[in-house]
Amino acid sequence: MGPDRLGDEETVYRALLRKQWVDPDTHTIKRDAFMRRPQKDDDGLSVFRSRFARPEEVAGRFQRCHGVCELKVSAIRKLGLDVRPTSETDPAHAVIVGLPTYDENPSEALKLAVELAKNARLLGKLCK
Repeated sequence: MGPDRLGDEETVYRALLRKQWVDPDTHTIKRDAFMRRPQKDDDGLSVFRSRFARPEEVAGRFQRCHGVCELKVSAIRKLGLDVRPTSETDPAHAVIVGLPTYDENPSEALKLAVELAKNARLLGKLCK
């Protein structure tokens, strides 16, 4: 396994930047948290590697954050997706690749977003 490949056992964090991404009653993550936005997520869906950043640090990177969730890399790969680091200057940052935007493939984008949300575990409101 090269330096640009994450191990299946690794965990990644996703910052929940919109209030509507978390169901306030059930505290579950909605699929919208895993929908790739074409104008913003051109290289993939942004996540952070747990071996380089704590959840509080991930939340602290953003002005507005409504929580942080975690996912196992193995669960992401079981969906046919992958996770790749983005740069050597920020080893914590990575992206989920292989996820289509809604415009590219609506049914696949929704299906994968639902599955990612099911596999994600909310860590709580760690934000400012």
